[in-house]
Amino acid sequence: MNKKEVAELKRNFNDKSGYFTLNCISTAYIDGHKDILNINTRSTVAMPSDEFESLSEILKCVLSTSIGKALIEYDFPNETYEEGQPQSLLYKIVETKLQSAEAIYNFLKQIADKLYYEFCYSVIIGYCTYTVRQKNKNDEYNEEDEEYNFIVTAICPAQRGCDGFIFNEDENEIAKKTKPSLAISKKPTDGLLYPTFSMRSPDVNHVMYYTKTPKKPNTSMVEDVLGCRYVMSAETEKEEFYSVLQNTLDDDLDFGLITTINEKLEEIIELNKNDTEPPTIDAAEIKNILSEIGVKDEKMAALTAIYEETLGENRLTVSNLVESRTVVSLPDITVNIKNSAKDKLRTAVIGGRSVLLIDLDDPYVEINGLSTKIVETV
Repeated sequence: MNKKEVAELKRNFNDKSGYFTLNCISTAYIDGHKDILNINTRSTVAMPSDEFESLSEILKCVLSTSIGKALIEYDFPNETYEEGQPQSLLYKIVETKLQSAEAIYNFLKQIADKLYYEFCYSVIIGYCTYTVRQKNKNDEYNEEDEEYNFIVTAICPAQRGCDGFIFNEDENEIAKKTKPSLAISKKPTDGLLYPTFSMRSPDVNHVMYYTKTPKKPNTSMVEDVLGCRYVMSAETEKEEFYSVLQNTLDDDLDFGLITTINEKLEEIIELNKNDTEPPTIDAAEIKNILSEIGVKDEKMAALTAIYEETLGENRLTVSNLVESRTVVSLPDITVNIKNSAKDKLRTAVIGGRSVLLIDLDDPYVEINGLSTKIVETV
């Protein structure tokens, strides 16, 4: 799925759109002993409106348009479609329209047994139908619409505690809360959408995995629960990219070269801004970037080997590599500057000492909230 397809689902994820129906919702609680408690599947028609809206908003959180970061597409290995395997479990839930108690329990059991969490949590599953309107060659809508049936699953942590105060209406006083209460977060830590919505049609061989923390995704959800091969997070991609640059260019890396590489990456994103798929690069494209900015061929001779050793055949998502700010870090000093002002920052060697220079357009600057003037010293 691409950003446009996810955005279409998210935009229409409400009854007002006229094309979407959240048919039924199943909720369950999994405690610290991995026991599945209180499985409850209900039609949304008879559900109180405030409860429906809350559950709907939780499920909608999974439809993040941050493709490649918070929401990542995975393909199922062939063996996961075998009976009792992850893809088969998901397919059964969709096929039975979230009406099979056995299919729901088997999926929840997969989550309870395989997912590693240090806390109790609630699992919310929504069975949805989206009416897909297709146009013909004359740019006219077809008479018959297609239906895309799918499930959205949100996993929300639950915390029990008795800290804090309440207003006791019977006693007309503010009192210490004594009874522990269980609060289920409205922000899921993990989630999934199945089947995917690719080329505006269902694809049962792929699943979208959502994580609240793109820098630290839950690999047990991907590998153990879904049975897919984990791919790098956005943060890992950036770290590996930096490793390739560092090992290839080493002492040639300076302030100008580093900021220019970032500029080239920004140009790639701008050139591909209208594409549905985010642009990616590999060793060959990195070589082209370095060649364009004047890095000598002999310096790049080892780049391909370094890239393959570090990343194998994986391509890197360009948007995950771009820095929105230029950050210069020293043991006791950090200078954080917007990319639009990076030309005002320079490095130099003066009198045998390495210095960092910042050009100021205005002699007045603010230090610790106080305005002061920079004056020339003799």
